[in-house]
Amino acid sequence: MIKTKSGYIVFAIAIVFVLLSFGLQQSDTRDTKIALSNPQQEYVAGSAIALSFTGTEGFNKAVMMVKSSYGSTVLQAKGNEFLLPDFMAAKTGQVHWYLFFDDELKLQGNFTIVPNAVTTGIETYLGPRTVNAGNENYTMMVTIPHDAFDNPVADSTAITLKHQFRESINEEALYTENFIAFERITAPQKTGKMLLSSNCGTVATREFEADVYAALPVNFTINFTRNHEYADGNQLTTVYTSELKDKYGNTVNDGTSVTFMITTGGGNLLKTYGNTINGIAQSKIPSPEREDSYTIKAYITGIAESNEITVSYKSALKGEIKYTFSKDKRTITVGPLQSFMKQLVPNGTTVSLKLYNKSGQEVSTIQEYTINGKAVFSLSKGEYKGKAYSFEISVMGHTQKTGLIQYESE
Repeated sequence: MIKTKSGYIVFAIAIVFVLLSFGLQQSDTRDTKIALSNPQQEYVAGSAIALSFTGTEGFNKAVMMVKSSYGSTVLQAKGNEFLLPDFMAAKTGQVHWYLFFDDELKLQGNFTIVPNAVTTGIETYLGPRTVNAGNENYTMMVTIPHDAFDNPVADSTAITLKHQFRESINEEALYTENFIAFERITAPQKTGKMLLSSNCGTVATREFEADVYAALPVNFTINFTRNHEYADGNQLTTVYTSELKDKYGNTVNDGTSVTFMITTGGGNLLKTYGNTINGIAQSKIPSPEREDSYTIKAYITGIAESNEITVSYKSALKGEIKYTFSKDKRTITVGPLQSFMKQLVPNGTTVSLKLYNKSGQEVSTIQEYTINGKAVFSLSKGEYKGKAYSFEISVMGHTQKTGLIQYESE
């Protein structure tokens, strides 16, 4: 028997260490009583996923909370395992689980669901569906292969892209990255239709189409045609463009708008429009009623322009301007007026009559239009009360003056 004081102290310390060691063993046993028996870190989408545990005495009191990209749910134990719902087991991504026993968190962990290795479908997007010819333009095809559960396949999955244009068929190998594969297809320099498709393994997409239209038009020329060169106010002059093309020689799209700017000899600015058909735009201009010269230039606004042309018109009126007065001189008949072949001028030709008082001051201007080569003016007594007027008749750029005509007063 140890009787020294120091001997008692050593004995007491030894007892304490034994008790602590026993207590730690009891704590570890409690903490490790429940353990995951199948610590698998990766599952394939669509497979049955069950988490099994050991140390399951009273396990019917355990619940598990599961969190995935679909949200969170609480599972009840079935025996000694928890079965992940089908809708979660079919979705790829990371799944986190938390095991609670008697309202106390006992274990937690996570695993990953990866896509099924078999590709069953491909989502494909193409755009834009119309591009202009030339190396600076392109359309893009995006391909997203997926498994039977609509999960994108794993990165680096091989995809074959094919595109056809005229006599050429090209094939390119692509690989998925961040779930997708994409390729920019540069527009050719000629117009036409491109056909595109892609496939992943044994799965292929439908046929996609992209139209290649002409690029922006370049400068062009204009010209004109007409039946005659006389300014009769009746015939039409047709102005038209050369065939509009882009820098690659493609004819521009139908409907391209061309503006024809016309400057008259007097400096007035006129404007008319034409839209291309088979690359050519045209517009019609009525001839003036008097001798004139038109300067014409065409524009595709902000893109291209034409040369400048001049269209000259000769006077169509032949001979002097004939006119007669009625007995009371209140009706003035101008005509018959004859055109360049001595035919009557077209109906609707403008005739202007200016009235001057005996002091030579202009009183009024009246306009009438010809019918069968004649224009008739009526001077009412109520409006024109002067005792004498002289007249100036103007038609198709020609002018003729009369002497002073006396009128009886009321």
